[in-house]
Amino acid sequence: MSTVPIGSLMLATTRCAANFVARLSATTEYMKARGVDVSAAVCDDMAVSRAMANIVGQFRKSDARFLLYVDPLATWHPRTASWVLRSSLSSGAVLCVSEEVLHAEERAEVDKRVVDVQSGPAAFVLIPRAVIRSLCEKHPELAYAEPGSGRMVDLFGPTVREGILYGETAAFFGRCRDAGFSVRTVQRRS
Repeated sequence: MSTVPIGSLMLATTRCAANFVARLSATTEYMKARGVDVSAAVCDDMAVSRAMANIVGQFRKSDARFLLYVDPLATWHPRTASWVLRSSLSSGAVLCVSEEVLHAEERAEVDKRVVDVQSGPAAFVLIPRAVIRSLCEKHPELAYAEPGSGRMVDLFGPTVREGILYGETAAFFGRCRDAGFSVRTVQRRS
């Protein structure tokens, strides 16, 4: 798996408490100090899939090469986002990382490996622009008009497959795999 230079990044979340805003701001500044062109996006909407559609819309209008979604309930140190970006990522894969691995990494306790998964944790989800672009093209049925926001694409909308309901991130990961992209996660080595 080749490592991809980051270039530009959009750091995003769906809901924001005051302490979360401070962490998001500190992470943005930490990344900028390390040469990453980073912007932040927050969509404070209680309907998660609509908030994610708004974030995807903002990302599509930006020049960012990657979208790093951070779960609003996750806790992290600013250097954690930098570690996620350095974790062997491919421009054709989505990388998802659990909060447990993030906290272990902060304590330098992780002997890690990147593995393909069907679905994964969603504390941090790093999504290359190529994935968003391809999914928007492959799923015109998920597009809708939102007053004041323009054309939105609900890539994270829940779905039912074979009688099983998949929530926002699981549905998104399924769409990624269906489009031929890998979904990878960072795990501790056994």
